[in-house]
Amino acid sequence: MNAVDIIPDPRRGTTTAGRTFTTKSITIDNTPLLQSIRLASNFAFQPYAFTGQVIFPGGGVWPHRGHAPVIIDIIDVSGNTVKSYVFDTLNGRGSAPNIIDLSKQYTNLSVLPDGNYTAKFTARAINGTQATTTLSFQIKRSPTVHVILGKTQVTGCETLTGSLTISDPSGQGGTVTLSLPDGSTQSFTYTGGTSAPIPFSYAVSEPVGSTLTFTATATSNSGATSKQPATASANIIAGGLNVTITPAKAVVEPTLNNRRSWMQTVGANQTSVIIDVKDPNNQPVSGASISLKTQLGAGNFGGHDHGADPANAALKPLGTTSAIVDNNDGTYTTTYTASMFASEEKVVADASFRGCIGSAASPVITSKVSNLQAIVLPAGGLHTFVGGTCQHYGAATPWKPDKTAACGGITGSNNQYLTAYRAGLLDRLLKLYEQRWGAGLYINDASLKFGGAFDTNGNWAYKPHSNHRLGLDVDLALKDTSIPMMTLPTSVGADVVYKKLLSAIEELDSELLKQIEVKKHGGNHLHIKPNMNNWRGK
Repeated sequence: MNAVDIIPDPRRGTTTAGRTFTTKSITIDNTPLLQSIRLASNFAFQPYAFTGQVIFPGGGVWPHRGHAPVIIDIIDVSGNTVKSYVFDTLNGRGSAPNIIDLSKQYTNLSVLPDGNYTAKFTARAINGTQATTTLSFQIKRSPTVHVILGKTQVTGCETLTGSLTISDPSGQGGTVTLSLPDGSTQSFTYTGGTSAPIPFSYAVSEPVGSTLTFTATATSNSGATSKQPATASANIIAGGLNVTITPAKAVVEPTLNNRRSWMQTVGANQTSVIIDVKDPNNQPVSGASISLKTQLGAGNFGGHDHGADPANAALKPLGTTSAIVDNNDGTYTTTYTASMFASEEKVVADASFRGCIGSAASPVITSKVSNLQAIVLPAGGLHTFVGGTCQHYGAATPWKPDKTAACGGITGSNNQYLTAYRAGLLDRLLKLYEQRWGAGLYINDASLKFGGAFDTNGNWAYKPHSNHRLGLDVDLALKDTSIPMMTLPTSVGADVVYKKLLSAIEELDSELLKQIEVKKHGGNHLHIKPNMNNWRGK
């Protein structure tokens, strides 16, 4: 049986505990007859029944059986009597009062349809006198609502779906209010007595371990409200975004930002990076908040050893990333631009969405000048590598203190790399010098192993080696023990070696000057650079 709310007509009666409505007492011959007649919806014997007593005093005025001393007529708003109840006395004759206990009579009001009613109570004495009173009330049957969730165990940041079903005995339709776990509410309307399932969804944002509770109440257009709210709950058992980062290129060039920047192909120092974000159910996530940073990869700086000062190495300028573009399909795009220093780096993404978080690092992106190779000196031992430091390992410089111990043991040579073509030109040049003068030269810095900016002071500032980036340039100094005081690079030595080198080229291989330029540099050495009219791709 459907639940029934019986409430007072607002024009009459007063409310007391237990949904009871008290009438005034009436009397016959100055003797109270109807006492404490109430309408009660919580009486165990007959729910939604009248309760109270009709008292007939003794002394011959009470009726006997079969005289229908108490009649209750239920009258609708049109004045029609829709139900009548007739009760006899239960006591015998005598001087004691006769009492009719209404709570023991069958007056179940749940058989009445919803609406406004008046109960007319008539009490008749045996002498023909009677008393009447009325009690107005209203019957509203409550709608019921159920909350059905698509699942009871969910993952963080997913969208949980569910539905609402409503049964409304009044058939008048109404409104359902759904309270969500985050404190917000959603409202839906329904029509008729039984609605089709009403779908709803909820974007989960609570942390793992939380319980999500959904509460719904229905209000019928008849004015009745569901007696108890419907609830359903789900538990968050997992959370976390799945993030992957994929650079389009594994190798880019260090950025050229000095006067030779025009020599770099557009985009050679950049790569697009795709960030893929999925929820714990492996569904694409759009609208995530993503922050990016770059960090050192395997620690290979491509010739920047900085071994004696790791703190200084940590200050290395890193590549940068552009503003993120949301592709609205769970992927995001950024552009990585290498710094001017060669390195191995990674792009790190921290993503968040509806309380879920996830992080990932890209594979290593190497910034270097491709196709550089170590210089190989002509056989015979006349020429000598110099210029190694703790910042850029290589052969020790004879006229400077040996820093091998200070660097923890210098191994390898990171400061003398050229392109294959330029290495071949240098080999021709050194052999010409040997052939003409029977002596060798000091070969100082060329480019670092990966190319890029060459910070001779180890402080991540590219000067004074601003041109030693692409494997095209090399420094040479005089090494000639036949000339007094010419064993060290000096301004005099630079002049001497400049004249001797040019004379050897002009006498033995003048075509070489179409490929290189020989410049005095820094007052004590020569700078061999490409002939700018014939350098491209070499």
